[in-house]
Amino acid sequence: MRSRAAAGIMSISEYEEYTCLTWPALETVPYDGWLLRFSGGVTHRSNAVYPLYPSTFELERKLAYCADAYRERGLPTVYKITSAVHPPGLDARLAAEGYEAHENTVVMVRNMDALDTPPSHDVTLESEMTDAWLDAYLTIQPRWAALRETFAVMMRADVGQRAYASAVVDGRIAAVGTLSRSRHAAAVYNMATDPARRGQGMGTSILRALIGQASRIGVRALFLHVSADNDTAIRLYNRAGFAESYRYHYRIAPA
Repeated sequence: MRSRAAAGIMSISEYEEYTCLTWPALETVPYDGWLLRFSGGVTHRSNAVYPLYPSTFELERKLAYCADAYRERGLPTVYKITSAVHPPGLDARLAAEGYEAHENTVVMVRNMDALDTPPSHDVTLESEMTDAWLDAYLTIQPRWAALRETFAVMMRADVGQRAYASAVVDGRIAAVGTLSRSRHAAAVYNMATDPARRGQGMGTSILRALIGQASRIGVRALFLHVSADNDTAIRLYNRAGFAESYRYHYRIAPA
C-alpha cells in the first residue's frame, strides 16, 4: 500500500512533519510529543516549538521546559500553532499568558496529477546552491542578510533533494525559488522576485519550473507556505493549481 504522501493526501500533522524535513533546523530536540527547533534565529519556521503529538507530561511542566530551552540559546520562545496542535487548547493558553500572535500563514497544496505549464522565461535549475543564488536571494529578501552564514548552512543541509531555480535578465538574477524534497513530498520555498521585475511573469516562470521539476522526480505531495495577507502571491499560486489546505500562526513570548 502506498503511503499517504505517495498518494498526495496528507493530514495537517503530516504536512507539518514534512515541513520539518524539507526546511531543516540546525538543532531539533524531541520532548514528549513536541519538537523544539533551533537555528540561531533564522526564520520562526526553524526556531519554534512544533506541538505535533499527544503528551504525557503536565502542560505547565512542558511550557517551563520550552521557555528554558530557548532562553539558554538566546532565543525568544515561539510556538507554531495549527488547528491540530496538542493539546487542543494550547493557543488559548499561550494567549492568556501574553504570547502574541504573529505571521498568519496559509499552507497551499497542489494536485500533482494536474498538467504542468512550461515557464515563459528561461529558468536555470541547479542541484546545489551557488553563491550567486544566495547573493540574489538575500538582496531581494535582505531580512536574513546579517545571518548569511547560518542561512547558508540551513539551505545546504541534506534534506533528500533540492533544486535552486533562478531567472536571469540583463545579466542579473531577477527571480529565485527553491524546491526541497523528502521522500514523496516536496515544498516550494524562497520565492522572491526583484521589485524592478515584478509584474513580468518572473515568479510564475520560477514556480512553473519548480512544479515541472517536482513532476520529473516523482513528487506526489507538493506544498508551500505564503503569508495570509499576500494576495498577489496567493493569486499566483491559485493560477498554478495550488489550493488552501490549512493555516497557522506563531505565538511569541512577551519580551
